[in-house]
Amino acid sequence: MGLALTTEHVCQVIAEWEPMGFPWNSWREDQTRYALIDPIIRALGWNTADPKECSIEHYLQNEQGEHGWVDYALFAEHDIHAHVKGEAYPSILIEAKALRVPLDGHVEQLAWYIEAAKMTEGLGVLTNGSEWWIYDSRSIMSPSPLTLAKVDITKGRGGAAARILQRYLNAGRPYSG
Repeated sequence: MGLALTTEHVCQVIAEWEPMGFPWNSWREDQTRYALIDPIIRALGWNTADPKECSIEHYLQNEQGEHGWVDYALFAEHDIHAHVKGEAYPSILIEAKALRVPLDGHVEQLAWYIEAAKMTEGLGVLTNGSEWWIYDSRSIMSPSPLTLAKVDITKGRGGAAARILQRYLNAGRPYSG
């Protein structure tokens, strides 16, 4: 299934299940990831089953010894030896939240992950399955981080959201600035 059809399918899932809160009383982050985010990442060409390409709950530690786990670290370079040596840097970090959780309070968390990952290029993404906020990793620590795109896949027509996601997050050629 292509990206446009996948985003349509995800929108249908949201429209069908969100108002009823069924079969869940509320959308949790793990359910949002499984039902809404994972399909889009796969449709963008990333192999979520290959840990060399997509590290789930990716462990990060900064220079002060503080640690955390970002939901997804996507690696364009699939060199297992670089991963083992700790020399592989993610192309994209994605921090997920539950459906409809406001994203604006989580930019600092994403910035911490990007800094801990020592990313000198690439992207940081915040998403709740519906909204996808895409940041240039080089500017995320600034007082006004460069927001490359903010898109809500449940709004708009004609696959515009899919085109924006494809432009920045495509596995074949992720955005690099």
